[in-house]
Amino acid sequence: MRKIAAIFVVITLVLLMSQVVVLGAAKLVYPDGYTDPFVPYEAIMPGQPSDVFREYLYEYSCRFSNADSNTLDCLIDSGDGTFSSVIIQFYNHTIREVNFIADRLYVIELVGRWGYPTVIARHDDFFYLRWGSHVRAFVVLAQRFSYRLPVLSVAIRPAE
Repeated sequence: MRKIAAIFVVITLVLLMSQVVVLGAAKLVYPDGYTDPFVPYEAIMPGQPSDVFREYLYEYSCRFSNADSNTLDCLIDSGDGTFSSVIIQFYNHTIREVNFIADRLYVIELVGRWGYPTVIARHDDFFYLRWGSHVRAFVVLAQRFSYRLPVLSVAIRPAE
């Protein structure tokens, strides 16, 4: 019985120490605290009416899709350091999809927002990640997958 109690205490201490190490590493990576890079874009997430974006239409490069005159694509040169650009697709006066082209974004930041991906697939030129049916990410290819890999782009659609 004492052996079981001793094993339980050791396991508890190991788990506690691993939590301390993870929290300490997070503090080193984000000394001012983690800030979600998608928060500034909450107003233009999929499902929102296009009216929220209307006041900015003339400031950004917007064009109607050739295939469908109801579809409007707008490009925002974000310059925020995390994303080089944001592409917003409208359909029938609603934001249908938002694509973020990443400059400095890592998979672990996506996990911080949406949890662990439901799909991780290796392709010839990239890793493909998916969270349900509404979030997709394309990640730099490496010999093996890691949550520290840089993200190339993130596409967000309304949750189905």
